[in-house]
Amino acid sequence: MTDRPKRRHAYGPAGDTPALLDRIATEPAPGHWTGLWSALCHQGSVHSAGVSTMPLWPMAGTKSPPR
Repeated sequence: MTDRPKRRHAYGPAGDTPALLDRIATEPAPGHWTGLWSALCHQGSVHSAGVSTMPLWPMAGTKSPPR
């Protein structure tokens, strides 16, 4: 498993990324995807947590974020 607390997203340490994915899996509202996407790929900047999280999209109950 990736050491998420050492990874970062746009808003700081990425220790909350698994909880964000769990929330999407149980309630896949567009706003939840927006929050996760903003953290991982903010204004076109891909952060270290984003790279390690991309393979986990299917675990969030969908193949990719909504467009």
